[in-house]
Amino acid sequence: MKTLVSLFFFLAFISGLQAQTANNLTKLSPDSALQKFRANYPQEKVFVQTDKDSYLSGETIWMKAWCTLDAVPSFLSNILYIDLVNEQGKVVVKKMYKLDSLSSTPADFELDANLLSGNYTINAYTLWMLNFPGFIFQKQVFVYGNDYLTKKRETPRPSLICQFFPEGGNLIEGINNRIAFLVTDQQGNPQQITGKLIDQDGKELSVVKTVHAGMGSFELEVKAGANYKLTIPFSNGASMDFKLPLASQEGIAIRIENGNVNRLTALIFRGEKNKEALNKIKLVAQMNGQMIAMADLNFEEGLTALPIAKKNLPAGIIQLTAFGENGLPLAERIAFIANHSIIQPAVKAVTGSAKPRSKNEFLIDLKNVNIPNVAIAVTDVTADTSIRTPDNIVSSTLLSTDIKGYIHEPAYYFKDKSKERLEHLDLLMMTQGWRRFEWKQLVEDQPMALKYPVESSLTIGGVVKKSDRNTVVTDGHVSFIIKTDDSTTIMASAMLTDKGEFLLDGLSFQKKATFYYQGTNKKKETFIVDVALNPSYIDSLKLSGYKPSMNLDTIALNANASGLAAFLYGKLKGIDTTVGTYLGNVTVKGVRKKVSKTDSLNLEYASDIFKLGRSIDPGETSFATS
Repeated sequence: MKTLVSLFFFLAFISGLQAQTANNLTKLSPDSALQKFRANYPQEKVFVQTDKDSYLSGETIWMKAWCTLDAVPSFLSNILYIDLVNEQGKVVVKKMYKLDSLSSTPADFELDANLLSGNYTINAYTLWMLNFPGFIFQKQVFVYGNDYLTKKRETPRPSLICQFFPEGGNLIEGINNRIAFLVTDQQGNPQQITGKLIDQDGKELSVVKTVHAGMGSFELEVKAGANYKLTIPFSNGASMDFKLPLASQEGIAIRIENGNVNRLTALIFRGEKNKEALNKIKLVAQMNGQMIAMADLNFEEGLTALPIAKKNLPAGIIQLTAFGENGLPLAERIAFIANHSIIQPAVKAVTGSAKPRSKNEFLIDLKNVNIPNVAIAVTDVTADTSIRTPDNIVSSTLLSTDIKGYIHEPAYYFKDKSKERLEHLDLLMMTQGWRRFEWKQLVEDQPMALKYPVESSLTIGGVVKKSDRNTVVTDGHVSFIIKTDDSTTIMASAMLTDKGEFLLDGLSFQKKATFYYQGTNKKKETFIVDVALNPSYIDSLKLSGYKPSMNLDTIALNANASGLAAFLYGKLKGIDTTVGTYLGNVTVKGVRKKVSKTDSLNLEYASDIFKLGRSIDPGETSFATS
């Protein structure tokens, strides 16, 4: 019995020692954590431009895709995947593309003539990006098929969803809180409202209005133990009530003042309860995984603000986080630094004619762009009379890919830098979640699970075995003849390892290719071998979790409510969509300016793999949209 007691005590002692050791582990400083994160987890982003937002079955979706890293062409991945997913999550089209030296590629999807009507999502990503699912590019489109006019559609009952976002993350008693809110319908579409803020005694405190895309804000000093609600009336006399989140008695709140062109100011506030435990706060500001500013604030000494000069900062989202003395985050706020520069190409009509099959010539001036990487979409104006730009490469790279949730027409925030537009952009920062990383995971040095490697080239791998028995061939090679759709023939060979495995990498071809292969050993013996190819990622891609989240079927074709509706209705009603009319090519010619000696040598002699190591100055990078 004594032995059992002693053993139990020994095990308890070991367990307690391990727990104490774990609690005493040194946390990384915010600066060290950022450096390690940036080095180990570089974040690629993809943007895909499409020629339209809605299509008829049987049409072709024309696309151009770019892959970036820190807002410049990515040097990591060389292979891009693009798929089209329906509302059930089934992948209906999937393709892989080799990125060029500027990390871009043209792409296209030929839609099946019998494709059913519905919402579809275009997803684009590199294999490496699958380690960070939140960054996969998604663009939703609507396809009108032959079944559309006979398809029964239910009109959703009108209903609202209202979400509240206290600045910094927490509603704190006893301080003046700034609270942003977002009002949408059941499908996630923003709604404009006017409501009343009411306390628990039924007293009206203020009138609350949305100012843009269903977003608005108000200020409220929360009394101890009080409850509040927002009442939104409807035109029919009914109303809906939405309760505000309960306030905490203690904690930290962050307020951002971002209206000054030259400076952003971050201020911190604390609740009265247990305020001594929150006297010393470390405030950290970071952008793109790099420390921008850091300050040790102290309430007793009156140090409660951190001004940050904007002059030398890059464009994009800045993340400000308040840390307690234990090194863990207490409150957080994101803001936008509007230091972007957008080049608008000058478009001039050289020749123009509305006659059938006549020549139209336009000149697009890109003289201010060092190395242009251009995509031009040519679309029938009848098919898209709204000429809207819900998203573009600027809004995707600097905004959409860094925050969570649906953003209604993100390109709106980059049309200009007016005071009103920047205020709307700041509201967006308060109502969207930050997706890049979690500080707690970083400072505690918790590693991220990486399942997918960087894919630098097209590869084919496998194993060679003797067909009459399960014995690998270890002394030989696999010969390949590759014939592409453009009549190019590639001959290659891959040596076998001591495990009978082979890998053929560095492949470079466009569109489709047919592979012929044969395995043999060095002695060229006449036994039969089996060459088993390893399945690639694209072969296993049947279902996807990245399916449509919005309903874009809002055009009301039967009512002919717009030019686009009339156009599509006429197409579906009177034309067999299985047969299209091909109008011929649109030819784009570039007039190259004189290149430098270095660029000339690169173009003439350097292969893609050597060009990938080029150095790019982010300060010289700008965006062109058209």
